[in-house]
Amino acid sequence: EPDDLDLPSDESDWATLGYFSGKYNALIRDTFLLGAGYSHYQIWYDDLDDFDLTGSIFHLYGSYHFTPFTFRMNYFPAYFWNDGDSYLRQHRLEPEMLWQISDRLLTRLTYRYHDNTYFEESDRSGHSNELFLDGSYQILSDRGRLYAGLGYEDYSASAADQDFERWRLALAVYLEMPWELEFGLAGQYQDRDYDNVDELYGVSRSDERYIVSASLSRTLFYEWLGILGEYKYIRNDSNINDFEYTRNMATLSVTVTY
Repeated sequence: EPDDLDLPSDESDWATLGYFSGKYNALIRDTFLLGAGYSHYQIWYDDLDDFDLTGSIFHLYGSYHFTPFTFRMNYFPAYFWNDGDSYLRQHRLEPEMLWQISDRLLTRLTYRYHDNTYFEESDRSGHSNELFLDGSYQILSDRGRLYAGLGYEDYSASAADQDFERWRLALAVYLEMPWELEFGLAGQYQDRDYDNVDELYGVSRSDERYIVSASLSRTLFYEWLGILGEYKYIRNDSNINDFEYTRNMATLSVTVTY
């Protein structure tokens, strides 16, 4: 089932996923940039087609650069459909500050505000505030990159038992390999504690989630054409047994970039 529901289905299935994203820089100056973009997400399941998901995500952005800093402002209005029915309307505001500390080290501080309206599960509707600090460091003569991030989120929902606090820790390494291959290995740990007693289970829910992914990609014949293989493992541990699950997902993608 969709990750957001945190419910295990104990099923295996094949799925076809399509994703398109484009943007246009409408105003470009030496230190200033304004633009807009659009992304479309679609996933079709063979058997579990009740969970087919469609997403339309718009993007308005601007940036101002004053060496060694860059300030960006992003706004993402989005709408999602589940099996053809309205599922989620979301507004996301995302200011961020980037600091190019050296030629190899780039850091970023991001604040994210989400406003979520769930049409079929109104008790989950609400808003969140998140602060996220991450950075990347070039290694091996710029043929590799190390990444690390740490974030804290506070979510306030319509129903008190849906309020939670979450910590996120992310680590990753990306390496250029022989034969024009690029290898990536990433891990993420999340600790999510709900603020109030769950009305159904009678206890305050507490979850730990572990995510590990490995990817291998390369170009095919042309610079704009590529192939990407990825494996992702997700394990969710909870003090409520109904919310414990393991998910394994393997994807093979063809990418077109222009």
